[in-house]
Amino acid sequence: FIRYLAPENRTRPLAGLHAALSVEEVTIISAPDAVHRGWYAADADEPRPPAPSRPFPRPEWWHFRDCRPPRFVPLARRPRLGHFLNCGVRAFPRPRVTPERGASETGTYTLAWELTPDDDPDLRLKRFVLEESGDYDFADSTEVYAGAQTSQTFYGRGAGDYYYRVRAEFEIECDERTGATEIETGDWSNGAVVRVRASARWHVIDEADYDDADLLAVQRALARVCAARADMTAVLSLPAHYREDKSLEHAATLKHAATRGERVAARVPVFDGGEKSALSYCALYHPWLTGRDPFDVEKFRTSPPDGAACGMIAARTVARGAWIAPANEPLAGVVALAPPVSRERLLDLQLAQINVVRHEPRGFLALNADTLSADEELRELSVRRLLILLRRLALRDGATYVFEPNSPAFRRLVQRGFEAALDRLFARGAFAGATASSSYRVITDEGLNTPESVEEGRFIVELRVAPSQPLTFMTIRLVQTGDRGFVTEVTTSG
Repeated sequence: FIRYLAPENRTRPLAGLHAALSVEEVTIISAPDAVHRGWYAADADEPRPPAPSRPFPRPEWWHFRDCRPPRFVPLARRPRLGHFLNCGVRAFPRPRVTPERGASETGTYTLAWELTPDDDPDLRLKRFVLEESGDYDFADSTEVYAGAQTSQTFYGRGAGDYYYRVRAEFEIECDERTGATEIETGDWSNGAVVRVRASARWHVIDEADYDDADLLAVQRALARVCAARADMTAVLSLPAHYREDKSLEHAATLKHAATRGERVAARVPVFDGGEKSALSYCALYHPWLTGRDPFDVEKFRTSPPDGAACGMIAARTVARGAWIAPANEPLAGVVALAPPVSRERLLDLQLAQINVVRHEPRGFLALNADTLSADEELRELSVRRLLILLRRLALRDGATYVFEPNSPAFRRLVQRGFEAALDRLFARGAFAGATASSSYRVITDEGLNTPESVEEGRFIVELRVAPSQPLTFMTIRLVQTGDRGFVTEVTTSG
């Protein structure tokens, strides 16, 4: 409707995956972003303010109460000057901490502090002590710096809230005759908090909260677009956290085989009626692949398998043809699977028509290349790709015959043209028959092009082909008889 029927003020370019409808050279399509669990915005609230640090107990400030040491020493920032105090009693200044403004997104930030001592010639700064804590009340504080500097820079801190406080230590002369000194400590400064958060400020949705409704909708749309064009295949994948049972459930839901529990049975059918034929245009791959990060060779990256699968399908098509099954081909750069698939469940996944990337001695590869079609004749991805190739061939060559007179000579010309093209495909192994006549037929006779059809200006060409089927299993039997060994090959299909 948007492309052909909408009024001028409603027409617009197609967006998203539907833009592929107008790009004729596209033969493979995937949507790897759809299999991510999704993100939600991080909380924008401010960190909890730090709790004030309690003053240190100073019994010398309270000697006027009793000559004996008091059982309870009140905590105070300054002594009470209205009482008799020892001449050596003094109050120590507190530093003031100032962090960089705003939250840090890189994990690198600087704290600065300052100290304005009282006019006391006996006060000589010895050092500052900086403590860090993950709690607002400094319950688990640890010393992270001690020295005379008035600032400290931290690098590469992970996401979280970091609380800081500083105290100053002073060297006091306690005996003028001998010059002896002692260390006195001041109270803690004000508390400061620094929040480090990821640069994107987003969190991945938890596995328990994941809903695959959007993924199913995107994959359904991909299948519909491919079936509408009839010359494009969709490469699908699953979320990274899906294990074997979840993968089987998703494949069953896509195929509208609601046989795996209430969660699937309660769903609205994904495909219904004739739309199920669209599943022959879809191939499902799992699990995710881990390999070297192309932008940093010292790091690894885990990504959905559909990108690698698309590259493998394209490379196999260019090298050998669309009718060759894109399987049993090691994937370059893969070093691990996420999650690893239990070998005991490989057959279950394969029977569910999931193309499982597995770890074999030759490398990481998929040993099957199936579509999700319920039709056994269209189950092989190579069969669907061959039919797509034939459709494109018919459209390309058929366009040259438009406006030609519909005569017996013309029909024979068309038949010979298509037979020549199919001959070339037969010679390359695209068809199953032993001879050309048993592999394909091109029909243009009067039984198909009836007088009524000719009167309507129609010309019909029917191509009947027997696609070659990939070898599923090859059994090699080793037999030892006497002092000689024999190796026989027994080919079986599965």
